Amino acid sequence: MNQGRRLKDEYDAALAKFDVLITPTVPWITKTLAPASATVLETFSKSHGLTVNTNPFNLVRTSPLR
Repeated sequence: MNQGRRLKDEYDAALAKFDVLITPTVPWITKTLAPASATVLETFSKSHGLTVNTNPFNLVRTSPLR
């Protein structure tokens, strides 16, 4: 089965029981923000890897909230 479809089905089943799913977004203490004077590379290095736990949600296509 397509993994995106499987995840969507599992999220739909969980949301049928609960109004909100609260999950951790990163498995470590979050990094500090780069200073406003930071270069693009410095800014990217601060944010790289932060979507590890949220990427599965990006695979699931759902209708927008109303």
